[in-house]
Amino acid sequence: MNLSQYYHTLQYLKPRQIVFRVYYSLRRSFRKAIGFRYRLQKTPKSVRFLDFLPSLPAQVTWVPASHTFSFLHVSHTFGDRFDWSEKRFGKLWTYNLHYFEYLGTPGLSAAAGTVLIEDFIRHLPAVPEALEPYPTALRILFWSRFLAAHRIESAEIEASLYAQAYILADQIEYHLLGNHYLENGFGLLFAAYRYEDQYLYRKAYDIIYEELQEQILPDGGHFERSPMYHQIILYRVLDCLNLVSNNPDFGKPDFKPFLEKKAAVMMGWLQEITFSNGDIPLLNDSARGIAPDTLALQDYAKRLGVAIHHTPLQESGYRKFTIPPFELVADAGEIGPDYIPGHAHSDTLSFELCVGGFPFIVDSGISTYEKNSRRQYERSTAAHNTVQVDQFEQTEAWGGFRVARRARPLILEEKPNLLAATHTGYDHLGIRHLRTFTVDSKAVSINDKVVPVDDKPIESFVYQAYIHFMEGVQVTLKEDNTLETTLASVCFEGATKVEIQSYEYAPAFNTLKPAQKAVIQFKDSLHTTIRAL
Repeated sequence: MNLSQYYHTLQYLKPRQIVFRVYYSLRRSFRKAIGFRYRLQKTPKSVRFLDFLPSLPAQVTWVPASHTFSFLHVSHTFGDRFDWSEKRFGKLWTYNLHYFEYLGTPGLSAAAGTVLIEDFIRHLPAVPEALEPYPTALRILFWSRFLAAHRIESAEIEASLYAQAYILADQIEYHLLGNHYLENGFGLLFAAYRYEDQYLYRKAYDIIYEELQEQILPDGGHFERSPMYHQIILYRVLDCLNLVSNNPDFGKPDFKPFLEKKAAVMMGWLQEITFSNGDIPLLNDSARGIAPDTLALQDYAKRLGVAIHHTPLQESGYRKFTIPPFELVADAGEIGPDYIPGHAHSDTLSFELCVGGFPFIVDSGISTYEKNSRRQYERSTAAHNTVQVDQFEQTEAWGGFRVARRARPLILEEKPNLLAATHTGYDHLGIRHLRTFTVDSKAVSINDKVVPVDDKPIESFVYQAYIHFMEGVQVTLKEDNTLETTLASVCFEGATKVEIQSYEYAPAFNTLKPAQKAVIQFKDSLHTTIRAL
């Protein structure tokens, strides 16, 4: 990291984030020096069996007989040598092991789940990383649902779960905020209801109420601009609504209607952004197989009596054009909230396109959260369907989950079938990239133009547009620089060079599939026309 990246990263942090980063660091050092350890057992004054309508099945699976766990498209069998600290498959895989979402595996017995929870409790002193706030929050939620569903009574489990709730309350992620902070609130809410704990409830209520007000934009989109995280947060909101609707409340009569309102507008946004085949666009950090899909969430919302509220896509910056046979989602939104852009990509003015209900042009996706070269590439400009100037990034994504200098989108014009926008990502080079999408029943037209900022002369740069095709789409380059496929033809006017290259499409974690992309060089402007066959 250079000083410029350091400056452009830190300047956007909220004062609270900085204060708590310093505080938690000093506290950690002090506690280590004095040998501090959290109490792992805390007896609750009361335990209440919670009632729920059926939630959604787990997105991960567990086979108790062999201790085979499957998540993030990686299956591992522990057999008789079970290890709660398993790290071979990356930190996110270990996190999933600690979430316990797999307790929702259909057909899982109460006995099997109880044995696994008790094993975790016995080994918890040797697995301190399992007490990190994010996995702890999710574990509280999934344990609570499992214990309620099977009416399990266990003093050992209750004492452990109650202690974990207070450990979570002691290390709320004020230094991160965003979806992590909100998940902390969700976990505390479930513990508060189970143990009728006013202290936990007040913390949970304050976090959830405050953060949903900020994190859910007026058009219903989640402010981190990831359709996948939108689905995850909506799932949690629905689970919280399920909780407060079916159990005695804590004297906050505004909470249930508040959750209903947020769920309604979030569900509306999700339906707007989802393609007709049920897929979400893989914008920013989004992958398949992590969150419940749109149809499942829609069914869950309906069972909870949520009246879906549809609003046009606005504040999230995404726009969708549905003019058969085309469905196009364009990204003219901020990369995410300035103070927590960890799931942002350098993808301003990128797009995805379905033709006749089939994915045609796609985001290249994500396959890992590890801080490596693959993660760096998947967040880069070249991994998206937009324009890059030389080797400069629109937005400087670095370090796995950090962003330094960033592009600011500006919508210039929009109509029912048109979107014109630009961004500031190349202002430091003295240029702006302008892109116009036009969609009708005959063709999709994309006009790219590079113009000077403040009428100053432009230096000599190489401009490259990228188009990533869905796996299985075979692309043939003709002599006139036209691309032929079985779904559509793609014609370029103003291109100085067109190449077809291979790339690895990442629709899910730990999943790379061979596919083709077009790399198009141009001078000042490029006109791309996509016609369905």
